[in-house]
Amino acid sequence: MEDAWQRVAAKAAAMFLERGYAATSLRAIAGELGIRAASLYHYCPGGKPELYERSLTVLLERYRDGLEAARAGAEFPADVEGMVRYVAEHPLVDMQRIFQVDLPALGDEVATGRLLDRVHAAVHAPFAAAFSAAKAAGRVRDDVEPGVAAAAVVALASGLAALHPGAALPLAGLRLLLDGARASA
Repeated sequence: MEDAWQRVAAKAAAMFLERGYAATSLRAIAGELGIRAASLYHYCPGGKPELYERSLTVLLERYRDGLEAARAGAEFPADVEGMVRYVAEHPLVDMQRIFQVDLPALGDEVATGRLLDRVHAAVHAPFAAAFSAAKAAGRVRDDVEPGVAAAAVVALASGLAALHPGAALPLAGLRLLLDGARASA
């Protein structure tokens, strides 16, 4: 049962992210899975909105785990570089479209709030934790705000990865950004 749900969640998340919430039907997801659309209600009785939220939650949990594994055991700036490499190799999606188009189409403010919290926990929080640790160790300037630094790095890395897939630009962009964040010797 759990394996079947993971398969459903992976396919649904991929289709929602590729096509957008409004353009992805339960029938299309079921067709890709080789099942009847009604079978999806077994996993998500709340229908398409619930499937969207739950499938993206699974994807975001995996993404967070990947970022944390990329950071594990490294110190600044290697930890941030490892996570940027992960972002470059595993582009999440067009987050701007999700925030501006998909979540409003979802029509559920509570679910939207939960997804925004999950995006923050999965994507921004690992970077903010790296900057917090670096700040505590004196590796970045005292005036560096970890949350702002995390948002800047995520935006830079995901933007460059989307514009130039497979290129080394995200790491080059990160190095440029970090030169202004490093503590003076």
